[in-house]
Amino acid sequence: MKESHHPPTDLALWRYGVISPLLHRDPAGRTIEEVLDELALPQYRLPDGRLHKFSPETFRKWLARYRIGGLASLADQDRCDKGRTMVPSAIVEKIRALRELHPRWTLAVLFRQLLSDNIWNGRSPSAAALYRFCRVSGLERKPVTPEDCRSYGFGEFGCLWIADFLHGPKLFLNKQKRKTYIHAILDDATRFVVAVGVFLHEDVEVLIAELKQAIRCHGIPQRFYTDNGAAYRSRHLRIVGARLQIQMPHTPPYRPQGRGKIERFFRTLREQFLAVTAAKTLEDLSRELQEWVARYHQTLHDSLDCSPLQKRVTTASVCRRLPEATPVDPLFFMERRCRVYNDGTIRLKRAILEVPDATPGGRVTVFYDPTNPTRVWYGETLTPARLLDRLQNARRHQGPPARKDIP
Repeated sequence: MKESHHPPTDLALWRYGVISPLLHRDPAGRTIEEVLDELALPQYRLPDGRLHKFSPETFRKWLARYRIGGLASLADQDRCDKGRTMVPSAIVEKIRALRELHPRWTLAVLFRQLLSDNIWNGRSPSAAALYRFCRVSGLERKPVTPEDCRSYGFGEFGCLWIADFLHGPKLFLNKQKRKTYIHAILDDATRFVVAVGVFLHEDVEVLIAELKQAIRCHGIPQRFYTDNGAAYRSRHLRIVGARLQIQMPHTPPYRPQGRGKIERFFRTLREQFLAVTAAKTLEDLSRELQEWVARYHQTLHDSLDCSPLQKRVTTASVCRRLPEATPVDPLFFMERRCRVYNDGTIRLKRAILEVPDATPGGRVTVFYDPTNPTRVWYGETLTPARLLDRLQNARRHQGPPARKDIP
């Protein structure tokens, strides 16, 4: 461990105090191995205040150094090649250029780019040498400054909804252990949970179903804030946002601070719900989650000085309500381009559907309800598609039974 940023005498004295039981032990008492093992048990507070645990071999090396060179030898010695680097100039120039272009890249990402560009072979110089060079040269990732990340908070319900997934417990379903995911949508101004549920997938279908439920209950928000996950970056979510005129901001890369409110909600959910739930089925977990969220809404929130429910009731809403006659489901239909086979059918979600008005051999735009993939429409006129029924198709050319002459 490098600790040369401390005065050598202080570091040497600190190390001497740690190994002093080895120097003054009774030869007739415990063996040196026993003392070394005892010294290695606790954690030690370094001169800079950090806690660290050492191995018995480290104490043995300090003891050997003290016996050879005295107290001064316990201080760290500067490397003989300090100030010099074995990193080739071509790699140095490339690292500096990449750092200037990408100040928020981690060193691992930067080194992978060197490999991709065939500037570095991954072996010579070693990765440790590259890390050391970047640290000494000030080429590490630039920290987030207060100007880059400012605390914010909206004053009205619906100005900003924040959504995210949380990994839930594993449950046995049909004798198979399945991972669960909890999806939540939180209002920024009131910390009110506008939608929450337990699911078996982390995909856009779940997201759309939750957003539709929240809009049915509360109206259309002004902004829907998410991270850069695949579901939140999906084309379908962008289409829904355009239909409903919702802004879709995303968390900038390497700057998760803007998602602090929902991360704090998930922390509370983990500590107060997931840590104590004994649910064994998906239905029980969903029911207990809804009960816990109802209690959360009525619990005092430190940042609000009231409960989320009280804040929601006393805060004005800017959510736009849909007219009563407006059908909500079509606004959330998923859209996909499907190939039309020669028999006038398409394949969608493992289902075969007939689209008689579509041109065989081409492609047609289909719209479907993610919660019920059998509800499918196609074309600009939204013509309903129907599930393929081969038996019914086989009977369509059968005429009525022949009439027998009556004698």
